[in-house]
Amino acid sequence: RTAKLPPRNPQSKYSAVVVFGDSYSDDEHRQSEPVKNPYKALARIGQNSTGILWPNILVKEMYPGSTPKLYDYAYNAAHANNHLTTWGMHIPDTRAEIQEYLSDVANGKISGGGGDIIYIWWIGINPIDAIWIDACDPTIAGAKHARYPTDALFVNATNRISLQVEEVRFQVQSLRAKVIANSRRASFMIVTVPNIDVAPYQNRLVQKWAGNDKDQQEDILKLLRLLIKQYNEGLQKAIKSIRDKNGEAKGFIRTYDIVLLWKDILNTPEKYGIKNVTTSCFRNNVVCTNVKEYFFWDSLHPTPSVETIFAHDMNRFISDQR
Repeated sequence: RTAKLPPRNPQSKYSAVVVFGDSYSDDEHRQSEPVKNPYKALARIGQNSTGILWPNILVKEMYPGSTPKLYDYAYNAAHANNHLTTWGMHIPDTRAEIQEYLSDVANGKISGGGGDIIYIWWIGINPIDAIWIDACDPTIAGAKHARYPTDALFVNATNRISLQVEEVRFQVQSLRAKVIANSRRASFMIVTVPNIDVAPYQNRLVQKWAGNDKDQQEDILKLLRLLIKQYNEGLQKAIKSIRDKNGEAKGFIRTYDIVLLWKDILNTPEKYGIKNVTTSCFRNNVVCTNVKEYFFWDSLHPTPSVETIFAHDMNRFISDQR
């Protein structure tokens, strides 16, 4: 007679979702009073997004009728650490976002509720962009601007990417240690960087730098792809090292790799009801009439249709870990 397997330990639902990141996650804190973004004026609504982003959609999908609290600390234009890249010095980086969150918890401004908490990082687009631009923009790098992987400025760029990975690893590990020390169950999901080399913004940049030289344009975009690949692979390895060292008894710690989904939408848009994957819906301060059919809202950010696809797949991923 086969013995029955013991039942799995019941796990409570997530009662709070805490988000750190940049404009891909910055919902202007509509769902997370009393948190406010003092830098809202730097990005007029309508330029970066419709305001309908994956965090808002995700919490509604997680438990219909019992929505977790959303605490979204992401800031438009944020970097992981402003001392590693100088482009976002006036914007709180994710280190500052985490400190803001911890301060709010300590002061009783926010509550995680009675269930588990899930912390989500989506950071990397801005620092990777900045590092790539520093290496490849002739107006910044001069005549020795990078075009090939062996160029000195690109080699330096890869070293800077390694520092970005280490920074995110440090942030995740440090916050996890603080949370676990308080005997709180919590999970950690770190989102990789999608292939933004296809975005209108990045393509306009290479056209500006390389002129009509299509080969040079492609060479420079290839460098961006290499930096993204290095960052994502490093991130996955770093998060795995934390998981292997600490286990997941108190909650999962995983990277959510958005790259395959991003590519699938772009390669087979009809499967998702998308028709335009190359141009922006919001151009020259005019909104297109069929926003649901566009991938890009502006020159870099997705439309609500794509945000919904992201949120749905993230919810599936989170559910699979429980």
